[in-house]
Amino acid sequence: MDQMMTLLNQNETLAGIYMKEYPVLKGNIIYNSVEVDTLFLKKGIAVVEVFNNERWEALTILKDKGILGLELFSEHTCYEKLGLEYRVVALTICRIVRINTNFLMDHMYVIPKFLFDYLEYNIAQYIMIIGNYRAVRNSLEQRLADLLLKWGRVLNTGAVQNEIVFPFCIKYKMLAEALKSSKPRVYAILNDWEANGIIMKRGTNMIASKLELEKLAYF
Repeated sequence: MDQMMTLLNQNETLAGIYMKEYPVLKGNIIYNSVEVDTLFLKKGIAVVEVFNNERWEALTILKDKGILGLELFSEHTCYEKLGLEYRVVALTICRIVRINTNFLMDHMYVIPKFLFDYLEYNIAQYIMIIGNYRAVRNSLEQRLADLLLKWGRVLNTGAVQNEIVFPFCIKYKMLAEALKSSKPRVYAILNDWEANGIIMKRGTNMIASKLELEKLAYF
């Protein structure tokens, strides 16, 4: 993304016309399914939500350097047929770069690697989302462990001394919605994990044992 931004800003006059950088406060909508521009999440953490059963539900999360607007690269996409309504909401103060989609595509044609990187990023996101649904036959405990491992990778927290750190903005409610489960069932599992030392609270963060989550998810 950094290389792409450098390329897009080479012509300051055009960048001033077709690009705009601005902050989005926590809780505000960054992006929705009626947008006509492509957005880069330059900094911050956000949640992708879909409108289902008359309410907004968490689907997955994004962190620094996320890209929004893949469906804008084609005039006819599956989103039109599905009637999918979604939005992206800031979980922290975010820094956004709004880019005219045609302006972005012109530069991607110049350096195709940027287009491949863009597609790879979005495909990885879709695979993660699909995986949550395909694993529905597994126990809820397995699915929750798998989801935390996936979101841990998205957050780029890594595992320092076998720890994955989840910031305060990642709510238990979001986990339940992403798993299409009830909040009480997810809470019960998390409380049991906390009692058994699999997760713990440290300040406002939740700390999870990567090794223990892997045991639960894959064994």
